[in-house]
Amino acid sequence: SCWPFLAIAAVESINKIVT
Repeated sequence: SCWPFLAIAAVESINKIVT
């Protein structure tokens, strides 16, 4: 993958949902 930002966005989204 050449888009680490995508992974960061996914982690942020999951983090907000889980929190």
